[in-house]
Amino acid sequence: MPLTWGTTNGSITNNITGSITNTAAWTWWNATSASSSTTVTSSVWPQWCQGGYYSTTTVSGGANWPPTETPAQRHDRECARDARIAAERAANERAEALLRDHLTAEQAAQLIKADGFDLITDSGKRYRVRRGYAGNVYLIEGEHATRRYCIHPDIHVPDADAMLAQKLLLEADEKAFLRIANETVLA
Repeated sequence: MPLTWGTTNGSITNNITGSITNTAAWTWWNATSASSSTTVTSSVWPQWCQGGYYSTTTVSGGANWPPTETPAQRHDRECARDARIAAERAANERAEALLRDHLTAEQAAQLIKADGFDLITDSGKRYRVRRGYAGNVYLIEGEHATRRYCIHPDIHVPDADAMLAQKLLLEADEKAFLRIANETVLA
């Protein structure tokens, strides 16, 4: 059974079978009332459901979608992925080493044991920096976390680099840290 598609601008002419322009489909879809109609064979919807796509002019796809990958293309893609993974691993290792270089022996032991470390600022407040990128700094009062802070670099960096930046800012300028960070009061 053929499907009938209406348009308001007449960009589809009658008797089209199997194809429809992007503009006409969009116009029909958004139209509140159709001033003309066009019959499209029912093969359009199955093509779409089988992974077809709208090109700039016709409905395409089906057996040819997704496009096939040659062995050389697959090799190149996998090599690029492996290079990205290796670069990220190396960056993480450098960041961990840099973080450890800036920790006291006690903080380094805490990092290994508890996946985070405590520091005391010039104001006498104790903060816990947990492993992570954001929302990982806590104000510790007594033995409990009372506030959580979210502050992080605006670019993607390894977690250890973010933790080091948080530590250094807390130690150098606690007021700026508190002014910039999003704060959550914990119950």
